[in-house]
Amino acid sequence: MTHQEKRIYALSRRALIENAGKVLLAAGAVGGLSGITGKSHAAEARNSKSSIPSGTASIAALPAIDAILLYAAEADGLFKSKGLDVKIVPFMSALEMTAALRAKRISGQYTNLMTTITQQANGIDASIAATTWHTDPRRRAFGFAVSPKHVSEVPTLDALKGKTGISTAASSGTITDWMLDNFIANAGIPEKSLKQIEIPQIPIRLQLLISGKLETALFYEPLLTLIELKGGKVIWDDRKLNEPLSMISLRSEYLTEDFVLPFRRALAEAARRVDDAPGLYLKLAQRKRLIPENIVKGYVLQKFGGFPTPDGLPELLGRDVVKRASDWLIRRGILSKAPDLESVVCRF
Repeated sequence: MTHQEKRIYALSRRALIENAGKVLLAAGAVGGLSGITGKSHAAEARNSKSSIPSGTASIAALPAIDAILLYAAEADGLFKSKGLDVKIVPFMSALEMTAALRAKRISGQYTNLMTTITQQANGIDASIAATTWHTDPRRRAFGFAVSPKHVSEVPTLDALKGKTGISTAASSGTITDWMLDNFIANAGIPEKSLKQIEIPQIPIRLQLLISGKLETALFYEPLLTLIELKGGKVIWDDRKLNEPLSMISLRSEYLTEDFVLPFRRALAEAARRVDDAPGLYLKLAQRKRLIPENIVKGYVLQKFGGFPTPDGLPELLGRDVVKRASDWLIRRGILSKAPDLESVVCRF
């Protein structure tokens, strides 16, 4: 990797957020909160139909291409047009963001389902208010990549199935690990084919893959595009899956109809604008350092709207999805018990 690529991906959003669950578990153990099962305040707050907390709502975002909806809504004044005072606050560390959410220094955050469940199980009172990125047959999000140094050995899925002990990266209890399990099941990969090695840091994983020290790994856009530019090959992607990927969670006091509904409308309008003029918003993504400069030219943004819902955003997470994710976290030993699953998603 070039120095610029290392610098950019040292700030990669999922490189930062993937360790959030482990940070939360450590914090929960210190505070005696691990595995709580009582109802959170978020479940009660969802019943409130009015009021918006005074002051500016600060929503934390980590560097990633799918954070573009938040930045687009802010830049285009869409939150303001819906009567909301919202500011997007960039964070460079999941640890800092988790601490800020626990201390109520931010109003919400860009997140994923595993992180939100783990946060609730460890006493952080926030719920998912919108789903902003989802697998989509129109554009890949996650994919299984082969190192440029090993494409001749593993050129196809069928070739992988015939191998034994091909090295691949794992990161226990994270969204990437969740999608790796989905890949193995969906593609019918025999257990013998892959040797999983725990490498939670995304920049290190990327460097190892490109250098050939790691044979394969699951990645997401725009890293998949970067890997292909370096000579690697994506032999599977998630376009046939039906999985939620990214969400926005809010603290309980913001889980009112007066805030959540216009907030979603602003995001839905941002999604329509990004989908209609991707080149314009790719420049915004570049300014916000959500994408490395060396792949901007010719890069095609993911689709964020156009889903079969009233507002076009991906649908709110179903209870079955939340239960499946919670059970998976327990099987993986990340949680001992689930939190109140009804409070994980705000269902206005």
